[in-house]
Amino acid sequence: MYRNISDYGVIGDMRTAALVSSNGSIDYCSLPYFDSPTVFAALLDERKGGYFSLKPAEAFSSKREYLPDTCILCTSFTTDNSKAALYDFMPLGEGQFHERPQGIHRCIRVDQGHMEFTLTIEPRPGYGLDECVIAEKDGSFTINPANPPLSFLHTLRDFSTEGIGTGTLTLSFSLQAGESAHFDLICGQFDPEKQLPCPFKSTRTWWEEWVRTCIGKHCVWLGQFTPLVHRSLLTLKLLTFQPTGAIVAAPTTSLPESIGGERNWDYRFNWIRDASFTLKAFFALGHTSEADTFIRWLHDTYRKNGSRDLMIMYSIHGEEPLQETHLDHLDGYRHSRPVRTGNAARSQQQWDIYGEIMDAALRLSEYAGSIDATLWSFFRDICEMAIENWRKPDDGIWEVRNGPYHFVYSKVMCWVALDRGITIARKFGLDAPLERWECEREEIKNEVLSRGFSAKLNAFVQRFDTEILDASLLIMPLVNFLPVTDQRIQGTIEACQTHLMDNGFVRRYRIDDGLEGDEGGFLLCNFWMIECLALSGKIAEAEKLLSITMAAANDLGLFSEEYDPYSKEMLGNFPQAFSHIGYINATATLIDSKLPPANP
Repeated sequence: MYRNISDYGVIGDMRTAALVSSNGSIDYCSLPYFDSPTVFAALLDERKGGYFSLKPAEAFSSKREYLPDTCILCTSFTTDNSKAALYDFMPLGEGQFHERPQGIHRCIRVDQGHMEFTLTIEPRPGYGLDECVIAEKDGSFTINPANPPLSFLHTLRDFSTEGIGTGTLTLSFSLQAGESAHFDLICGQFDPEKQLPCPFKSTRTWWEEWVRTCIGKHCVWLGQFTPLVHRSLLTLKLLTFQPTGAIVAAPTTSLPESIGGERNWDYRFNWIRDASFTLKAFFALGHTSEADTFIRWLHDTYRKNGSRDLMIMYSIHGEEPLQETHLDHLDGYRHSRPVRTGNAARSQQQWDIYGEIMDAALRLSEYAGSIDATLWSFFRDICEMAIENWRKPDDGIWEVRNGPYHFVYSKVMCWVALDRGITIARKFGLDAPLERWECEREEIKNEVLSRGFSAKLNAFVQRFDTEILDASLLIMPLVNFLPVTDQRIQGTIEACQTHLMDNGFVRRYRIDDGLEGDEGGFLLCNFWMIECLALSGKIAEAEKLLSITMAAANDLGLFSEEYDPYSKEMLGNFPQAFSHIGYINATATLIDSKLPPANP
């Protein structure tokens, strides 16, 4: 039986991640990287996907939480006469990428009474296609054949086993109060005779110290928002691919935007847009090194590919993403097919990425106090791309599959690209054709104001010369295209509330996009609406919508991409960077809007 997406927590090591259910089952994990084939994917096919379960052998209840300011997930089990705590994480800290092999660490400790446990590990590498056999050697287990190689280690003394020589291993054991056991699923070549100390302390310290490096003003006092802002920040860091600085949109593939439908996408790649918005959230909370690392990775990737036009997305290794394919042997989450790997959007044109990059560049320059010559050459190229392409139709921020069209959001973000480029050049005295950039910037604005606004709707619209509403236009005051007090902006906010708000959640649009089926409320749009209301001085209204939106988070403070406001279920890939970005930026804007004005 498939569990709700909200039932899962996420653990990771900034190379990959795993989803852990409230009953102690790891039902999704790709190894060794985010975009590698899955080893466990029961979430996508409960019969064929594979899982790694550790739970009490008798009836139990559970609750879970993250240890504060870490990505260590603690699940507490309670039976009639005993209590135990399960700690799940991927090791970080000393020797995190060198001395200690990559993998999943699980610690179980009995705090009260006596408890019997059942551990079942059913690896199904290669998206469930690779058959493997679990063999025992000197008290540990190897999983063969597997790519990458996998080993399973434990510290148990007394236990019974079932399934050796098959693809499913079950261990039965018991612990008394005060006793604990440790389990490691090791990825890659490993000497099973080597002793591995418990990495709990080093991993906990690593996460806590990273959070403490926050120097932004919003970390000084976040009040009631502190726990969930920190959880969002930690989630975004977890989704950052440490070897390159790329940022995945989500660690999963094919969790559906509508149950039983075809809107199932692979999000385990680096979208330029998503990553640039992530940098805004990092900046808001004072984490600037991630921004510098990402921008330089993007620059190097761009140059490596021969300085041709930027792609909208790259693999986490800086390569062209895989072609979109269907895994027809997998049933899909709650029979939502197809299960996809790769993403056909890789070949789309989306001109808005120029604006998102340049907005991040401006923020980086403000923190660093300069822009070096190498990066400025890259940023100049971005501005020139915006000039070259803004008059052309594209596939837009929502990646419709029946385009291209003249999307207003894309035009606005091309304006942002030139606006930020002009600001940077003037501020630091950098060489740039400012007069030409200024003329182009003005022309973009005039086109948007004349062809992107509907007098009938009193709102900006999705495409030139139409009357189609789109929540992406809520971005306009947030990027200073027009002030929030402008009546056209206020009309857009009101139109989105009237026509796109559905039981408290904002839909992206209500038109044919080339795909079958419907979708839920898009959480990022809710957070954009909250920002717009806060900037409009409608603080109580913004706070009310934030309270409604928080119902879309699970008990751990994690968001998916979308939310069904009627069934109250999460939809889409999980956890979703876009949603956590939106939450951080919305709360930051709300806090700023409530502060008294600074003294002149």
